[in-house]
Amino acid sequence: MISVRNVSVAYPGTDQRAIADVSLDIAKGARVGLVGASGGGKTTLLNVVAGLVRPDGGSVLVDGLDISLALPDWHEQVGVVAQNAFMADASIRFNVAFGLPDEDIDDEQVWWALERAQLLEFVANLEEGLESSVGDRGVRLSGGQVQRLAIARALYKEPLVLLLDEPTASLDRSTEVRLVESLVDIGLDYTMLVVSHRPAILEHCNHLFRLVNGCMETVGSFEDLMAGSGEASDVTFWT
Repeated sequence: MISVRNVSVAYPGTDQRAIADVSLDIAKGARVGLVGASGGGKTTLLNVVAGLVRPDGGSVLVDGLDISLALPDWHEQVGVVAQNAFMADASIRFNVAFGLPDEDIDDEQVWWALERAQLLEFVANLEEGLESSVGDRGVRLSGGQVQRLAIARALYKEPLVLLLDEPTASLDRSTEVRLVESLVDIGLDYTMLVVSHRPAILEHCNHLFRLVNGCMETVGSFEDLMAGSGEASDVTFWT
């Protein structure tokens, strides 16, 4: 159980809190979605849960233990996919197993992660395969390929918790659907917290919450969202 307790964050130089007194319980194995307009605090909350932003007030507990007391251990259990994921000017292999010494990289696991992220065929068809360079900050890849490579990186270590920030924003419709199906059917008993405006992934969430000006509102299920509790900024449909 992940328990967010009365968490508030105010960034330096601003008077308004990015999130204010937010509380949220996420059961093990649940898929929870965060919706709302841009600037509402969704990414901040995700980063607090990831242990990347320290709250000014409140705490994040995992099975009753404050993550701030064991951040290195928590980071090992969490896979994070940011909106603008960093890519090193190195090989695909290096970027998927980011941070591991070359001799410790499991190529079979790299291919597994790429397959789940819908990148296996693309990489397999490259002349240098896993050793292909992505270029500085992933310049040799499209935006959608960078997103999927970031997802492969998060999946490589088979995390207990997957934190996704707009993970399908740069994908075409068919790739998005295949990726979401892969994440849902991956066979891992992981907990997921996802920030998204895309129905393809939100409809697979057990619970949805809306952040409005840093404050939390309960939405319910995706069906509740579509039945009238949603706002125009919550979901972006393909046209």
